[in-house]
Amino acid sequence: MKVLIAEDEYASRLSLQKQLAASGMLTDPEFLSAENGQQAWELFLQHRPELVVTDIKMPVMDGLELVRRIYAEKSSARVIIVSGYADFKYAQEAMENGVSGYLLKPVQDKYLSDLLYKVLHHGVQAPGSTPEAQKETALQRLLLTQGADEAIPEGSMLLDVLQRYVALCVQFCAGQKEHAAEVSAGGKKLLRRYLHTSLSLTGICVDLRRDAMGVVLKAKREIPRDAILRIPSLLEKCGAAVFVGVSGACSGAAALHTAYRQAEHALCSRLLRPDAVLWYEEQKNLSYQNPLDANNRKVLRQYLHAGDEARCAAFLKSLLDDMAGNAGLSMQSVADFLTGVDLVMNECMAREGLHPHTGTRHTPEPRFVLTRYGSWTDMITDVNDRIHEVCALLSAGQGNAQKSPDELAEEIIRYIRDNYNNNVSLHELAEHVFFMNSSYLSHLLKERTGKNYTTYLNEVRMEKAREALMDGRFTVTEVAGMCGYNDTSQFIQMFKKTYGVTPKKFRGMD
Repeated sequence: MKVLIAEDEYASRLSLQKQLAASGMLTDPEFLSAENGQQAWELFLQHRPELVVTDIKMPVMDGLELVRRIYAEKSSARVIIVSGYADFKYAQEAMENGVSGYLLKPVQDKYLSDLLYKVLHHGVQAPGSTPEAQKETALQRLLLTQGADEAIPEGSMLLDVLQRYVALCVQFCAGQKEHAAEVSAGGKKLLRRYLHTSLSLTGICVDLRRDAMGVVLKAKREIPRDAILRIPSLLEKCGAAVFVGVSGACSGAAALHTAYRQAEHALCSRLLRPDAVLWYEEQKNLSYQNPLDANNRKVLRQYLHAGDEARCAAFLKSLLDDMAGNAGLSMQSVADFLTGVDLVMNECMAREGLHPHTGTRHTPEPRFVLTRYGSWTDMITDVNDRIHEVCALLSAGQGNAQKSPDELAEEIIRYIRDNYNNNVSLHELAEHVFFMNSSYLSHLLKERTGKNYTTYLNEVRMEKAREALMDGRFTVTEVAGMCGYNDTSQFIQMFKKTYGVTPKKFRGMD
């Protein structure tokens, strides 16, 4: 699903993205980020995200105006407001205008997960409240998570299906992206109906991504090939091209994740082949060819370091076109080729002191993931986008070289003192904010302050906590949150270690 984060502070955007990704509530998240309301509105119109998480106070256009515009569009997007203590009255106003929920800064993981469940499953009973809900939740996690340990409800049809089965990944590819969500929803409804009414199929299907469903089909004696082959034509009335990846036969709950990965792997072949149903077992006999040898890696590095986007794009497209012309080529060849390209790009950036994933639109995972692409052309476009990002960042990263160590140290200290309430690690600060090696940033900070990053950050937080407690308007829990601690007990321990008394006793002394 597409998730738009609108927040003017970079560190807060990064922290929110990490928390959302780790919540386990988002299926195949694709993150979009904006540093002001106007930019967020433009991204919303372009990408139509299903979930929007926005701050209230932002430059150019504030969060409340963004919310008004989103709902004026009669969009089905769910919106969550993230509010500071001083913004609470505005959060209340936003709730009155139809916002799905709000969270106070700093966002705590538990409250975020609880709200995401309510927002994304509006009108659905909580997990585990019914046998049907238990079955869907268990199956989703078993398919998507390696080593998931999920209890399957007694009496569930899933227990019978899992004796021997095949997993399917069914993807709906809409011709027009603005209608993708509606088209996919229609296709999923038809698929459920087909499974419920078919005499030749016994199985269970669950939502896994915005444009895809996972299906587990019983194959006790043999794989129901004919019934599977009929799925794309039966679902064509939804208005999307339907592709089905089919795993090999498996047994038991422990093999579900492997089976689903096989189905996804087979499905990726649609980028090269016209077949609507693609079988994992048939992939084993295809040839392997990865043209990214030592010489081609050297050429790619030269183009990237020279900032020659046009030649770099033409070079990689030529290699990919040669691969596409090989009718017997396995998709593993393409996946490994793109992984190699990603590694070369990361090496070039790391050599300049830049973080390999700086500038990406997604969480720090492999950049090129075949299941994200609707077509071969989409894949080429993403490769070209990454070439542009890397060349631009390699050029921009040279800016720090023009500043003296003292100037850089002052900027680092100023940033920490302005953003002490955000949970930003040393690596994130160095590689995402200052575009330098983390050990070099740590050296600069220690030369100026005599302290390492963690010690200096805690010192600033305790200084701010002391001021907030002396102010008298905030509870200990509120002060903990204001100073970047999601765990109040951890805050109390750190405060006592620093000042020799608990926050409560300190306030009494004052």
